[in-house]
Amino acid sequence: MKVLGIKTSVTGVRYAILEKSASGAIVFCNQEDNRLLFPRDLDSDSKRLVWFFNEFSRLISMHQDIDKVVIKVPESGQRETNALRFSHYLDAMILLGTERHNPPIPCLGVQYKALHTRSSEVREFVCSKGIPKTPHYWDIAMGDAIAAALSGLE
Repeated sequence: MKVLGIKTSVTGVRYAILEKSASGAIVFCNQEDNRLLFPRDLDSDSKRLVWFFNEFSRLISMHQDIDKVVIKVPESGQRETNALRFSHYLDAMILLGTERHNPPIPCLGVQYKALHTRSSEVREFVCSKGIPKTPHYWDIAMGDAIAAALSGLE
């Protein structure tokens, strides 16, 4: 089984592709290539959304064997901000992309409660599950993407 975990933000998207072998071992398939950064010349949300939808479609077409997509969504009860709103738009693009894929890919959103961790502990949580740190840009967003993918393997 192969799962794509995603964490969106106003600056870009972090993603992790994890695969569980028949023996139960978990393999981190994309340690090097794991982020989509918005080009600086995209000067509006609509242009960023179109760019992201195309990049996400390309990503899932490159990995035809993805069985599930899990999005780390923002926590409930946060104050609405432009950045949070844009993150919701990106999450909607992911839902649209998984539904339009042929065949459609099951997609769900999870929060920290379902992941059994929290923002301040997510990197340590991922390492405790035997997933190695990424060589570059090891941050909370990457931890969120990996934790989301892990939850989809269970």
